[in-house]
Amino acid sequence: MLEKGNHQFDFEYRLPDNLPSSFIGKFGSVTYVFKASAYGDRPGDTSLISEPFLILRSLPLPERFRHGASAKLEKRIWKKLSSGKVKLSASINRVGGTQGEDLFINAEVANRSPARITAMQTSIIMNTLYHAQNRAIPFRQIVNKRRDEYELLRGDGRRWQNVRLSIPPYIPETRLEYCDIIEVSYTLQFRIEIAGGKEMKIEFPFMVGSMQEGHEIVSRNKNSIMNRQWTLSSKELQMGPARDPAPDYGHDGDWYHENVPELRPEDSKVTNPLFQDHDKKITHKNIENFQPTLDELPEVIENTKL
Repeated sequence: MLEKGNHQFDFEYRLPDNLPSSFIGKFGSVTYVFKASAYGDRPGDTSLISEPFLILRSLPLPERFRHGASAKLEKRIWKKLSSGKVKLSASINRVGGTQGEDLFINAEVANRSPARITAMQTSIIMNTLYHAQNRAIPFRQIVNKRRDEYELLRGDGRRWQNVRLSIPPYIPETRLEYCDIIEVSYTLQFRIEIAGGKEMKIEFPFMVGSMQEGHEIVSRNKNSIMNRQWTLSSKELQMGPARDPAPDYGHDGDWYHENVPELRPEDSKVTNPLFQDHDKKITHKNIENFQPTLDELPEVIENTKL
């Protein structure tokens, strides 16, 4: 019982170890909300406030995902009585990373066909699988991309060298551990678009680990008390009288695969390839003036004649 006036209370709650990371998807989400309630003598005196918060699990990236990968693909394309091949090769510097890190892509397209190539694009794709009773619904969405709209006619070529693509901050780690109804995996895709609705693509399985910087694991005392109230049923977990309406934490039903909510602190520094200063970009002609480290190598996009 509290008398009239302002009252402050310190609050501490130890989160359980097996909570899945926060996730917002089209068919299902994992969200967390802190709720505080105050009840008065009369029903109209009840007050409730809530605040969402983010959970990111710690998932160190295994060393085997720090190596690169490459692939080649060629396809014969017919147009009327003429035909030719389109050759595509792509490589990435590693097949795994953590949120906020940069990937570097090399690619080359050679058009020896009568078809017209209209664009090149590399993307990080999140693959989600939602389980409900005896059904499973898959969904794919682009979480970041680099698009190069450039027309390649017969005999033309296009080359990418050290093109940068960032892993978005605060996307969930691969697998979405401890969530039994949602599975998450990632793919890095390099794709070219050909006039007439055709395409060619190379895909690499990609693993996303959690960002280690800023994560702190609290040491556990064997004699400490663990709050396990979250394991109770929804009826047992009610924080107020049954007549109180439950707050609505639903989200908008509309979903666009390129509009992914991205949460980041204001002081974060994450390189985004869409906002680079192109005026200060170094060309391949003076690359020898730089140290041959991956982060310092310039980004080069050039055209070639076959």
